[in-house]
Amino acid sequence: AQIIEEEFAVHYHPGHVRKLLKEMGFSVQRPTTKLMQADPKKQNKWIRYTYPNLKKKPGRKGR
Repeated sequence: AQIIEEEFAVHYHPGHVRKLLKEMGFSVQRPTTKLMQADPKKQNKWIRYTYPNLKKKPGRKGR
C-alpha cells in the first residue's frame, strides 16, 4: 500500500491491496521458511510420530 501511494499518489488500505491485486490477476506469493540448523531426520520423525499423538482425539459418542 505504501509503494502504491508513493508511486501513484493513490491511498489504499493495506488490507485491500491483496483484493485489488487479485482482481488484476496477481496471486499472493509468500516465501517458504526453512530452519537453517534443523535436522531433517528429526523433523520427519516429529511429523510422523509425535505430532499425530498431540492432535485431539475424538471424545466419547453419546455425550
